[in-house]
Amino acid sequence: MAGLMAKIQQANGASRALFRHLGFAQVGEADYFGEVTVAVAWDQVGRLVEGWLDSASASLYREAEYMRQ
Repeated sequence: MAGLMAKIQQANGASRALFRHLGFAQVGEADYFGEVTVAVAWDQVGRLVEGWLDSASASLYREAEYMRQ
């Protein structure tokens, strides 16, 4: 396997933008069913994940302990 890939309907702009923001790039044109393929190579995945964890948005995540009364 060369990397991670996903197929998204060409008209689904929100999902395409999300995957683009995550580091995926479109491969080729839309197929017969109107789907585009987006992919990211394995050698880029580790760097992308480290970037997500080091980003300012990672500070928005926190665990809350459940306290039963």
